[in-house]
Amino acid sequence: MDAIAVEFLKYGYLPFTASLFENVERLLPGQILQLDLEKPRLRKSSPNVFEFKPLNHRIKDVDTVCEALNQALERYFARFSEGKYFIGMNDELASLLLTGLASRLNPTLIAPHHSSKRTKDHVEKIAKHLKLQLETPNLSYEVVWEFLQQLSRRFRVMTSFECLEPVLTLSHFNATGQDIFLDGFMGETVFGNIEPDRTLKGLISIFKKSNQKESVNTAIREVKFYQNWLYHQPQAISDHVLGKMLTPDIESWFLNSARSILEMSGLAGHVHEDFIESLHTYTEQRCFNANRPVALSAYTHCACPFIDYEIMQICYETDKSLQMNDILYKHFWEAYFPGLSKLNRIKLHDRLLSRRRMSRFNNDFKKRNRQLYDQLISEALSNPNEKIPSLISSTIDELNQNGKLNSRLLLRYAFLNCYLQQ
Repeated sequence: MDAIAVEFLKYGYLPFTASLFENVERLLPGQILQLDLEKPRLRKSSPNVFEFKPLNHRIKDVDTVCEALNQALERYFARFSEGKYFIGMNDELASLLLTGLASRLNPTLIAPHHSSKRTKDHVEKIAKHLKLQLETPNLSYEVVWEFLQQLSRRFRVMTSFECLEPVLTLSHFNATGQDIFLDGFMGETVFGNIEPDRTLKGLISIFKKSNQKESVNTAIREVKFYQNWLYHQPQAISDHVLGKMLTPDIESWFLNSARSILEMSGLAGHVHEDFIESLHTYTEQRCFNANRPVALSAYTHCACPFIDYEIMQICYETDKSLQMNDILYKHFWEAYFPGLSKLNRIKLHDRLLSRRRMSRFNNDFKKRNRQLYDQLISEALSNPNEKIPSLISSTIDELNQNGKLNSRLLLRYAFLNCYLQQ
């Protein structure tokens, strides 16, 4: 439990551990459970791993890729009939693109809470242009508290509150079993812009090169590079903040777990960018972002167009040069949604910063839910669950007494305690 608790506090989710619970496993990407009725016996299928096409077989013409994606998306949305639809808006272009693709279904747009003012203004312009209803729910103390009491039932794979607000928001709408929530999950994989370098230096270089042609299809690097890439994920709290909780044994276990993920993903790609995408899918997408649509499905139907098999296959056949610097996005918008293309002003560096804006989420949550925040924090500090290792609870208490307790670490600790209390 020591390593699992530290893993959650460091990342806000569990990228390496199979599950928080003993004897409970998490399926691999594309893996399903199969029941043999004759035995009877329950077994797991082999993982269904998408393999990237060799470089000389990849599509390099942007118009060809856009047309293939457009036809696949049209076939996908042709399955939907009239009904009540929701789209949760955020800083990612996938949610904005969904508004155009699903506009004939007249969806209700749910405004983001913790996004920048620029993003909120942009969403309002999109809604006005398409004449769609835009709602910004007022989440009361009672609504949020009731939601928190159901964390362990809604989320089988524990996730910090940093990515749960869309789920909480939809629960406020009292959606029925006939309604459908459209989610942009995996859109960034299909259209690109998974960051090759997550360091601050890497981000600065992305900002500087945003209008320049970058090197793509580069050679696969040494194991240590990808090990560090997995270890220093965007949501990660730095080691010095964790202090004594991050023992040498736990740190070594994280690095060894990262290495095992590398070995599992090694056969899927041909170049460095393939490898980065595979690792991102295995950890962040599978264990963090996927929790949102899975939890939403507890309230109503949830559809994720960008994980449709045909659409994903096109993605893996597309040359990486078209997925850099919004090239594919821009061409798709201009070709099929020219009116919306003129309104699309969320830049790449804004979205990259948004993914790191989770450190601000603590302050946003604190302002909107002060009574609830104080209650969660007070309970976690004064009455930690007995399942939380003593080294962690004592270190948190010591940091708090000395006024050195990181706000994001504190919020994750409170949610870990809340989850275990259930």
